[in-house]
Amino acid sequence: MFLKFIERKALMMARIIFVTVLVTFIGCTKKNTTTTLEGLTLERMTTLACYDGQPKMSPDGKFVAYISTQIGDKHVFIYNMDDGSIHPLTANEGVDEGADFSPDNERIVFSSYLLGQSDLWIIDKQEEMTQVTKTDNANEFSPAWSSDGKWIFFVQHDSNYKICKVNAQNFSEVVILYDDPLPIDKPSLSSSENKVFFQRNDKNQTEICHVDSDGEGFTSFIHSSFDEKHPSVSPNGKWLAYVSNATGVYEIYISPTDRFHPVAVTRSSQDHFFPSWSSDGKNILFESLPNWDIKIIDVETQKDSMLVDHLTNDESPAFTPDGRYVIFNSDRLGKKTIFSLNLKDGKQTQLTNAKQNDFDPDISPDGKEMIFTSDRTGCLNIWITKLVLDSASTQAPYLLAVTDDSVNSYQARYSKGGDKIVYVSEKAGNPDIWIKDLKSNKTQQLTIDGQNELAPSFTDDDQTVLFQADWAKKWSIWKTPSEGGLPLPVTRDKLPYGKDEEPVVSPTHAIVAFTRSWYDDRDVWIMTSSGGEKTTRTLTKDNTNQEKHGRWSPDGKRVVFQAGNNTDVWMIDVSSLLK
Repeated sequence: MFLKFIERKALMMARIIFVTVLVTFIGCTKKNTTTTLEGLTLERMTTLACYDGQPKMSPDGKFVAYISTQIGDKHVFIYNMDDGSIHPLTANEGVDEGADFSPDNERIVFSSYLLGQSDLWIIDKQEEMTQVTKTDNANEFSPAWSSDGKWIFFVQHDSNYKICKVNAQNFSEVVILYDDPLPIDKPSLSSSENKVFFQRNDKNQTEICHVDSDGEGFTSFIHSSFDEKHPSVSPNGKWLAYVSNATGVYEIYISPTDRFHPVAVTRSSQDHFFPSWSSDGKNILFESLPNWDIKIIDVETQKDSMLVDHLTNDESPAFTPDGRYVIFNSDRLGKKTIFSLNLKDGKQTQLTNAKQNDFDPDISPDGKEMIFTSDRTGCLNIWITKLVLDSASTQAPYLLAVTDDSVNSYQARYSKGGDKIVYVSEKAGNPDIWIKDLKSNKTQQLTIDGQNELAPSFTDDDQTVLFQADWAKKWSIWKTPSEGGLPLPVTRDKLPYGKDEEPVVSPTHAIVAFTRSWYDDRDVWIMTSSGGEKTTRTLTKDNTNQEKHGRWSPDGKRVVFQAGNNTDVWMIDVSSLLK
């Protein structure tokens, strides 16, 4: 049923409350900053992984409802257990949390901050959105459907915290079961409905309690010096899954509901949260750190596997000439695809389709076109297209191959005048630097040798090309006249463990940003264009991440780069170093 519901949902026009999600996948936009030893501010532009959590399986076992930040704020997504496909279900202006299926698979209840406070909402198979709770002075959250479908249990917070239930048919009848001045959350029901388990924050730790469905018989079920939280009752009502940090990290435990006898289900060095039972009671879904993925574990064998994984790489960032956007490629859609990031509102938009690998973009000086590398023809070639920003369309207005050789060509960069590109080609048998005039289509080979040259870029006046070469059996930075001539070294690292790569000249200063590797660490550095070891300054030295591929902002005051084993895009303000 729900698959048809999802397909219709993707085609319908949005109501006032909810908007249709276009097939445009965009990443997390939460700002994340840190400070270097030199006092410079680093800002993360994309994240290692969007949040995926709070999973709940449908009663028929075919779908998982969960909360994700793939399209900005937290919204409800549906995961198809049969084919692994993922569909956004809500895309409103508020934050959505805690989705739960009705017993007949017909509806999903969740909480949303759409109207400025947390209320309960239902979406049904006719794509109708209905507000369940409408109190003006209280927040309602953490809904849980009763097994007979007649009631929705939830937490209400005004001056106190309350466990409540509301009639799931007409929403007119609301019953308060338990009232507490201490914070309570995450109600979960036993199958017979005679007990409601919930977590309660008591004196700097969290305990798990239960109360009878008629509001009587409050019991502290698990109380210790540790945090025990996120209770989830199995479908047959005999087992309680919960989270505890008794071992130093948050692990998943289960215990019989009629007595406390805990058994660890997970054993790892990572935190796990929000356990939720499968419909047959054989598996437990949960969210897992460090990347907020959703996993599923077999309770008997304790074998786990990834269910929803958005640990993607965001690479090769470059500014647009107006400084308003950063263009980068990401593998979040399965293959490398080019995206834009609006620096004002954080919106990320897919610019190329994901049928082939498109990566390493560069923007023309007038901001109208983009060149990138793609394997559309079976090998790597350079392509050019109009740059259309903040558009849901992934079909470029036109797409032309700049190179159409049967050998690899890549790492293309525009000249400052925009009439030429410099790039790497393997036409001569190994990577060499070439230049192409975009108007006349004439090409010229700049480096002619049996060694490897990579990462070319023009200097300010277009008279010189910087590149990296392994001529001395290690990578260093060189320069050569763009009309052809004798290459000269820019850096010469005398020690055997370092290498210099990816030189890019700033637009307003005679400064070069480049990547320097030292033993196993890689950082972004800057130096004067005249070169020399004494003029270098590190931008990102932290010894924990691998930073590379620095690119200047149009005003020459910022550098974007990629960092991390699962790569993110970062930005750093370097204006203080240029004074």
